[in-house]
Formats: sequence, C-alpha cells, structure tokens
Amino acid sequence: MSRQPIVAIYARVSTDVQSPDAQLRDIREYVRARGWEQVTEFIDVGESGSKDNRPAWSELWTQLRQWKINILVVSAIDRIGRSLPHLVKILSAIEEQHVTLFCPRKAFVPTSRGRRERFFAHTCRSARHETRASPSVHKREVAAPRRTWPPVEEFRRASIRTGNA
Repeated sequence: MSRQPIVAIYARVSTDVQSPDAQLRDIREYVRARGWEQVTEFIDVGESGSKDNRPAWSELWTQLRQWKINILVVSAIDRIGRSLPHLVKILSAIEEQHVTLFCPRKAFVPTSRGRRERFFAHTCRSARHETRASPSVHKREVAAPRRTWPPVEEFRRASIRTGNA
C-alpha cells in the first residue's frame, strides 16, 4: 500500500466581497478525484496576492518550509502571487522543497522537469505581461506603438533593395 501524500489547498480572493467558493469547489473535486485524503485547506479572504504576509499563506509557507507538505493545489498560479519577483521566489522554494504544484484550471500537471521549466517560463512571461498591462504603467509605455516581427518597414526596405517586392 502506498503512502498518502500530504496535500495543501490554497485559495485566495482579494476583497471581502468576493468568495473563494468557486476556487474551493474546483480544487476539492480535483483532490477527491485523485483519492487524496490528507488535505489541509488554507484560505485567504480580502488579501492581495502581492503581499507576503497573508495569514493563511504565511501558515502554508511555514509548513512548506518544514517539509510538512508534498503537494500544493491552487486553482490558478495568480492565487499564490501576483508579481514576477514574488512568483519566482515562491516557485523556486516549491521546487527546492520537492513539493508538487497542481493548477487544475490551467491544466498544469508537472510530470517532468522539462514541463516544470516550461511552466515556470510561461508564468514569468504571464507575470511580465500583467505588469505591463497594469493601470499603474507609465503612459508613454502604454501609448507606445505596437511592433510587429519582423518589422514591416525594415522588411519592405530590404525587399525593395533586393528587388523581391
């Protein structure tokens, strides 16, 4: 008989008006479908994902660092952190502690090191995109013209020079 993993569920909503029920429903169903029985829930309500000192997250983080958790399940990666540096720190710690991260809504199941690295790279790109798209971004950055690749004007000039227009 195999040993049951110790599973942590984490759900977070940013305001007191929101409810984590939808996140929890999805995660609980995911956990139940896998037959995991040793499950602890950590829920933060009214806490921003950009803060490190969220009550339930702090308790989860402590248990994670003490090797008391084998699997962490979150509905989406943005539930554990919102900024790129914050996510890098969290994902690095999760990797160091040999904790397996599952995100059911994003269909992420880390079956290999390569898949984890691709997920990590995707997360970094997503976080950079969110940072650029946030309302606090400087106006010049938002108003900058969108570039295409290859740059159309350079391509046209090269085509005219070579006669391949």
